[in-house]
Amino acid sequence: MTIEQTRQLGIEFERRIQTLFPQTKTIAKMDTEDIYSFLNQYQKQYIRQLYMSEDQMPSDSRQSVLIQDILRTLTKHKRLTSGIRDYSVDIKNKTFVLPNDYYQYIRSSSEVFGTYKNLTKNTSVANVLLKQSDMSSVIESYFDGGRILRNPVVSLEGSRIKVVYDQYTTLDALDLTYLRAPSEFSILTNTPCELPFECFEELVSGALDLYIRHLQATQPRKERRKKEEDE
Repeated sequence: MTIEQTRQLGIEFERRIQTLFPQTKTIAKMDTEDIYSFLNQYQKQYIRQLYMSEDQMPSDSRQSVLIQDILRTLTKHKRLTSGIRDYSVDIKNKTFVLPNDYYQYIRSSSEVFGTYKNLTKNTSVANVLLKQSDMSSVIESYFDGGRILRNPVVSLEGSRIKVVYDQYTTLDALDLTYLRAPSEFSILTNTPCELPFECFEELVSGALDLYIRHLQATQPRKERRKKEEDE
């Protein structure tokens, strides 16, 4: 979006709030910082929802193509080379620090030298992402004599990503494709929203829902506090 379209995001969000809650026109008027805080908060949720819904669609469907087009500005690729080996366990592994702007895992591959096929040149092998609860089964089976992992497995651990591979493989680097965290937008910092204008309605409606839930959560506390003060 342009900075003007980003300004219109805030204007439309505030207009809808004032329509639902007339008191916000004067007494409880929202300031610009709060307006864009709700919009940015929903932006992150919206991006995650898009990614999760796209994962359930055929790759060639129109909806999938539309979502990929929306997310393309946030899709990044990085080659990680500074992996740390954990020698406290027998299983071969390396852990890499995720990029500072990392937000959502998409896919990854391992750049390896030597595999169970006795390859003598570098090649790229797709990784398989596993849940932490499933990693134990891989580690247990690893100790079967000569166990082969045709694809390295990866797991996410806080701000790091761990790669587990078999005894025949030498891991050189991790090639990571991910969604980066969206930049916070605001007319106060002259920073436009990175998403296309097609997302305008979804952002405003989603932020409005967030605001309403926020009111519903805080109102009972305010009423209890007022009642206690009156007593």
